[in-house]
Amino acid sequence: MNHKILFIIVNGIVAISAFGILYGEDKTTNENMTSNDNIQEIQFNMPQAFAETDCGILADTGRNVVEFNLTGESVELPIIGGKTYNAMTFNGQVPGPTLRVTQGDVVKMTLTIPDDEVTGHGNDMHASQISSLNFDSVNPGETSQYCYIAETAGVFKYHGSGVHLIGMDQHVLSGMYGIVIVDPAYGYKKLLIEKTYVWNGKVETGIRICSADALEFQLQYNQLYLTPEGNYDAGAMFQHHNSATVVNGMQFGYTPTDSYNSLFSHSSGFKIKPWNNAESPYDGHPLFVPTGAHTRWFVENLGNELLYFHIEGETLDRVVQGNVIVAQGIDTWTIGGSHGAIIDVVFDEPGTYLVVNHDYSAMYTGALSVIYVEDSFGGWPIGNPSDVIPPLGTNSIQHSKIDLHGLYTKQRANDIAITIPPSQSSLDYGSCTGITRITLPEVQEELVEEEKGFNEYPTASFSFKIEEPATYFFDATASWDIDGTIIEHNWDFGDGTIGEGEKPTHQYQNNGKYDVVLLVIDDKNSTDIEIHSINITETSELVEEKLVEEKLVEEKLVEEKLVEEKLVEEKLVEEKLVVCGAGTELVDGVCQVVTSEPKPKEEIPIELIIIGIVVGSVVTAGAYIANQIKKGHLTGRANVKIDVQVDLE
Repeated sequence: MNHKILFIIVNGIVAISAFGILYGEDKTTNENMTSNDNIQEIQFNMPQAFAETDCGILADTGRNVVEFNLTGESVELPIIGGKTYNAMTFNGQVPGPTLRVTQGDVVKMTLTIPDDEVTGHGNDMHASQISSLNFDSVNPGETSQYCYIAETAGVFKYHGSGVHLIGMDQHVLSGMYGIVIVDPAYGYKKLLIEKTYVWNGKVETGIRICSADALEFQLQYNQLYLTPEGNYDAGAMFQHHNSATVVNGMQFGYTPTDSYNSLFSHSSGFKIKPWNNAESPYDGHPLFVPTGAHTRWFVENLGNELLYFHIEGETLDRVVQGNVIVAQGIDTWTIGGSHGAIIDVVFDEPGTYLVVNHDYSAMYTGALSVIYVEDSFGGWPIGNPSDVIPPLGTNSIQHSKIDLHGLYTKQRANDIAITIPPSQSSLDYGSCTGITRITLPEVQEELVEEEKGFNEYPTASFSFKIEEPATYFFDATASWDIDGTIIEHNWDFGDGTIGEGEKPTHQYQNNGKYDVVLLVIDDKNSTDIEIHSINITETSELVEEKLVEEKLVEEKLVEEKLVEEKLVEEKLVEEKLVVCGAGTELVDGVCQVVTSEPKPKEEIPIELIIIGIVVGSVVTAGAYIANQIKKGHLTGRANVKIDVQVDLE
């Protein structure tokens, strides 16, 4: 090995080991973190990036600018058992406020640190593509600002970056984190769920199509590493010995109490009483989802341990990471630290469901939430907790009712309570169709990951017109794929029939409303769906008239054919009754003169074997043959074979 490289590696290991020992011993309070001279001497020199960060320049580009104002402050917050811990927060809450923007927006982030704050804080935003020097800490009494373009759709972490990047772990694992949701510029894709159905006595596969609109939830997972006094324990962190697992800042925050269980017919009676005050925003509060609704879950792992996201009793219908579908119909999805996923689920059956981190140590230390699924939602007397609902964005469905809930300071809880919208008594969540007969494309095994790369989804689009009664001409030439080619056009005409091709024709036989579905597939197996509804009313009667008319025409043709055949038959009978005169004969119904040349007689080959003893017998045979020809008994050619035997004795 190159000695220079070996020297760098060895020195790096020594430095990291010393840093871990130093940090593990002393970093349990804010004061220790800021007063340690050895830590303050460590500096990171990083090259500048080329992305534009000047807020004035970006604002002049014509892009939408979204302001995101944060305050970094240290507070005491409650934990299970009536205790508190020393938390670091953005805006006095854990997690921090969720920022939601659209792909291509400019984010204008402003971080203020109060004068009385004990330490500096920074904010590292993972949705950005700018130099990390922008995330350096802001001293107490100061404000910092930077801007960036949200170039990529998805769900991303933001978090406290420590003091000059040192102490980042304490900031994040003490509550200073949150998420940024970047909606796709053209909105979310419709959800396609593979289902089975019985067709003509045989089990087939098809797809259920759900609108891109969805009822949305956010779940942020993390750990707490605490001393008995409620301070951050770096030594426990390095050994991965967490004292609690939290979802949106709380252990078992979304579990029911007796009052919730009494309201629901499908309740299992499961309950955990994590808090002492039922009137506080910290008390257990289950989640509520209407049966058959399309739900979208923004899930982020903010912590130090793996997240095995699983819903007991359901499968995850679609998992999206980096704006790319990575799984469909899977039971559990693994999310690493500082990584997120957008997960779509439709609950087909009412009941009680558990959302867990399927790491048992995490599940039993706080990563367990309860969902009640019922047919009715708008009429429920309680709503979903405020901290589980993200800001409205592209393709969001408004929750019918929202209750104050979350790990907030009292002042922050009062501020959020003011912003909760009024209840809505009735909302339509029926955003999914029945099962169509179109099937999802097979996974192309030959496309290895390196060949797939990043792929833009195709866009399905079609028009239709009527040129004959209830006969529809469909045209999908408007479908397109920005970075590839559409290779398949699959159709479900809504009446139980399917088709293929870019320009199919289909005739409907009955009145009714039909949802016509077009599924396009590109050369990298990505799909898109377009749906149009058509209503067959009077045109169906015209179809019946046309069918009657066609039947009459067919019957008329049959009748004409029968008449023609009868005429031919009568003509043949007449021809048979014709009597021709002498010297003529009937040919094809016409008397024709017979020619004088006699008709040749049929040749009869004859082999005559005559066995004689004397020559005179040969003569007798020849005379006999000649006589027979003369009499007309033999005609044509006569082959004569004479076998003569002469006795010379």
